[in-house]
Amino acid sequence: MSELEWITFGKLGRPHSLSGEIRFFAHHKGSKNRKQLDKIMLVRPQEKLVSKVTSFRSTSKHDILRIQAFSNRTAAEQWTNAELFVPKKWLPELSENEFYAFEFEGLRAIDQSGNLLGEVLSLANYGGGDLLIIKLFAFNKEVIIPFAEPFVGSLDQEKRSVVVFVEDFL
Repeated sequence: MSELEWITFGKLGRPHSLSGEIRFFAHHKGSKNRKQLDKIMLVRPQEKLVSKVTSFRSTSKHDILRIQAFSNRTAAEQWTNAELFVPKKWLPELSENEFYAFEFEGLRAIDQSGNLLGEVLSLANYGGGDLLIIKLFAFNKEVIIPFAEPFVGSLDQEKRSVVVFVEDFL
């Protein structure tokens, strides 16, 4: 499975027991999927580990995982603060015209004539609506535009591009 087929789902905390259990903090605490974790990839600087979650339980403060690769506290300790990734296919299917925010990362930002303007860094929402954060190559700067008409046109997932109108943001 290539790295493009994994998405970040949370972060590990400190070990919880001598037997190798470890605290887990999901990025979206309310996600019911977190109780069904199976195959995972852990990432820390310079190292990756693919393993399986063999048990899951919750406390009032955090979740606790038992990961197959951790046979004791020392093994778990080495992965404190590691990012936990799950296979992208693990996510529920979306209906037409629905997208996951991570799918926007890396899209080519183009103008209505198809000229490359830059790259979408992320889709964010700070409470006032969705925003595209775009790195404009010609101006060597980032702009934030509302993810709505008249600022964003068509999205082509096959070509990994989105039409944007950024003139007002330069």
